[in-house]
Amino acid sequence: SQAELDNARAWVQAGGTFYASDWEWELFEGIAPDALDFAANPRIGTPLLVNATILDRDIRTMIGGSTARIRFDLSDWAMIQSVGSAVPLVEGPVFKGQNRPLAGIHVAGSGRMIYTSFHNDQQVTGDMQLILYEMILSL
Repeated sequence: SQAELDNARAWVQAGGTFYASDWEWELFEGIAPDALDFAANPRIGTPLLVNATILDRDIRTMIGGSTARIRFDLSDWAMIQSVGSAVPLVEGPVFKGQNRPLAGIHVAGSGRMIYTSFHNDQQVTGDMQLILYEMILSL
């Protein structure tokens, strides 16, 4: 409901940290509609292994390089179209060879919101695990 989105937005702005991935894009977008841009139906991702580019300095330090292997083992994962007020953390050639953001962070008031197109379960590669650790440590 709109009241729940308003409460979540107020919580983040007061210093809370919100993390969402994949199909939770609607909740992320409901709380911060200008942070990341999604297509009307962003569930267009396909299974693939991507050599992604790490854009965030702290994540590059954690991984020990500027690239990471990211595995998408499911079809229909929610793809970010572009960033609005969020800062992209990781990007990769996931749409017809074109780079798209795969993770982003949005600062709202005293809080932050993080979104990843990739999951944190059985599809995780070693690089993905390090990216997620860095995001958790930065909270």
